[in-house]
Amino acid sequence: NGRAVLIDHRQTGELVKMVITACEKRGCTIKSDVARFFIDYVSEDIDTIINEIEKLCAYRKSGAIDRETVKKVCVRNIDQSIYDLSAKILSKDVGGALSLLDELIYMRIKPIALLSAISTVYVDLQRAFAAKKAKVGLENIVNDFGYKNRSFVIERAMKNVNNFTEKQIRLSLDELCIADSKLKGFSGDERMVLEELIVRLSYIVLKGESIDKA
Repeated sequence: NGRAVLIDHRQTGELVKMVITACEKRGCTIKSDVARFFIDYVSEDIDTIINEIEKLCAYRKSGAIDRETVKKVCVRNIDQSIYDLSAKILSKDVGGALSLLDELIYMRIKPIALLSAISTVYVDLQRAFAAKKAKVGLENIVNDFGYKNRSFVIERAMKNVNNFTEKQIRLSLDELCIADSKLKGFSGDERMVLEELIVRLSYIVLKGESIDKA
């Protein structure tokens, strides 16, 4: 007489509504785009979200909560920091990417985990590019590749992909494969492997060519 229960993770849209409502109950307001930024910043964990909202509203007391307040008061999610590493590479901020890499290594995040996170962003880009080329919409990608509760990830990719050519994505995936082989083959200093990867990926974004062909 047992029962099977499916408990799905709340989707980003539902979390945004929850954050807005929770802030209003505490006498504060937060716009939907700031609420989405807040969720990305602190994680999608419900307990973490509630705890950080309590801190935000206690600090603000009343009035609007903006992005700067979130950055000042909330504890940054490590996953978001890792995503920011990829974002800095895509935006050609080599210095910022290397500086953030230092922070993440200091926090003892494993190099292979960092590589995996960067690779995931580029895989999302490749899928977004293929969808764009095939004139397939967001809903198809979400369903075909099981993004579901992480639809915002592919939304980001579809925005970023407009700045990339097929060649750039292919060259970047090649560099990621090489770095993966080096890390798993213990053929070099792990930090050096990631630093070199960041420089190589940034060069591809900037010049549209592999650094070896410069």
